[in-house]
Amino acid sequence: MSFKSFLKFVGFRQNSRPEDVCFIVDESDVSAVTAGVGGLDEGASQGVIFKNGTGDYTITLNRVGRRAPVIMGVVPQTEDLTYKATVVSNGVIRVIFANLSGTDTNTDFHISIRQFFASASR
Repeated sequence: MSFKSFLKFVGFRQNSRPEDVCFIVDESDVSAVTAGVGGLDEGASQGVIFKNGTGDYTITLNRVGRRAPVIMGVVPQTEDLTYKATVVSNGVIRVIFANLSGTDTNTDFHISIRQFFASASR
């Protein structure tokens, strides 16, 4: 009898485990013309970033999961900023930063995302 791993026995593929993806973004290098890795000091092999406007960024992930990713945290590097982070689709994240007055504001930031490559967790 051949050996089967426990994960295979319960029907869970090993390459379908969740992954954490972290990006460190240098706002001054992010292009407002084309999506690219410019501005991604960390995570350049995981996705591309595009600047939609002042304080408004879209990150497109290279690997699309089977379910929507979860945004675990966003840390702006400028004090007194608020942000709105949304999952647009399984492979697209949008983050908008504003100061306390509500004016969109550019900033360097860190973002952590959890991606799921299985249709259900077991």
